[in-house]
Amino acid sequence: MRLEFEALRDSMLQAAGRLDRNMGGASVDIFKRPFSRRRTIYKFIDRQNLPATLRNFDFAIPDSTSPGRYQTTVPQQALYLMNGPFAEEQAKKTLELPRYSGISDPRKKIVSLYRYIYGRKPGQDELKLALKYVEENTPKRWASYVKTLMLANEFVFLD
Repeated sequence: MRLEFEALRDSMLQAAGRLDRNMGGASVDIFKRPFSRRRTIYKFIDRQNLPATLRNFDFAIPDSTSPGRYQTTVPQQALYLMNGPFAEEQAKKTLELPRYSGISDPRKKIVSLYRYIYGRKPGQDELKLALKYVEENTPKRWASYVKTLMLANEFVFLD
């Protein structure tokens, strides 16, 4: 089962060490920069003008009753996550966390990322591929790698 948009966004914020868990308060626009760190449940909803992103992620129409959400998988979902500035920002912020920023050895950094993001060590093939990918060892390449981890099925889907 794929995570709903709210849970996915909150999971990305959590992985980046940025999730604001404070309860209550006013709603926030989660699509405007700077991106809010608040849990997605506190997002502002304009019932007359539902953002396309929410529609793409099967958000129920707020003007009517709905017993549940449909679960679709459409290209717009992947494109939003791959090309959207929110995922890019969370990947960069993840790498700024002290648990990663102080690691200069790529192998150790990859193992640390896997442990925190997936809760496990990478397999030998995963580690080999990751080391090849970050061989360039630039901040941009690392951010791209972390974003890939956050958008992989293992992060987005629950078994």
